[in-house]
Amino acid sequence: MWIKKISVLLFGCLCFFSAKGQEITVRPGIGGGMYAMSDLKDLLRESAGEASFDLKSTDEFPPYLFYQLDVLCRIFRGFSAGLTSSFQSTGGRNHYADYSGSYREDLLLSGINMGGIVSWRHPVGTRFYIMLEVASGIKFSQVDLEHNFVITDEYQEAEAYEMKSSSFWISPQVRLERNIWKMVSVSAFAGYEINPSSKIRMKDNEDLFLFHRDGAYAKTDWSGLRAGLGFSCAFGF
Repeated sequence: MWIKKISVLLFGCLCFFSAKGQEITVRPGIGGGMYAMSDLKDLLRESAGEASFDLKSTDEFPPYLFYQLDVLCRIFRGFSAGLTSSFQSTGGRNHYADYSGSYREDLLLSGINMGGIVSWRHPVGTRFYIMLEVASGIKFSQVDLEHNFVITDEYQEAEAYEMKSSSFWISPQVRLERNIWKMVSVSAFAGYEINPSSKIRMKDNEDLFLFHRDGAYAKTDWSGLRAGLGFSCAFGF
């Protein structure tokens, strides 16, 4: 579903810029991200602390891969603007197991960024360029809460809840680019995403929210460092 939304948006951008006779750069990338999620870490710890058995938080939203795709149009020499999108995921887990069975509580998150990007490109050597960029837009998050309780082979109980959230994000970054052949380049980038925390609500009933034990809203927060590698190809129309 996320891929379909991205494809439609970027295809529309490409068609629009193409009609205006511009130079278009398509730039896919892959990288690693760190995700704050401090509120959801507390939520898992609360759950583990209230369990009647030795439930432990074994995963607490670790760094994980993200994927992105940008479409940029050159406005004038050195400056470009366009659309950006990315897909991110992470998760947390409480777990306990012994000879009699196991219990697992998973909080799985995926998010998609959709927005705009502006870029300033300056040569720093033969075929090398430094790029200063700012991207911003809307983040749509999906949150899945799963419980799985197993007693040997005799009994198994599972529950799953689908939730969502949406919020604003902004990400300044710096990129070092190397032109390798005509209009083809490779690059390395690093930056930081700022994502104000947002409430988590049920997908099938938006009036219901996920709460802490004290009644406070549970919130997502994707803020953190981002770094990765990109590939770009420019087209003139």
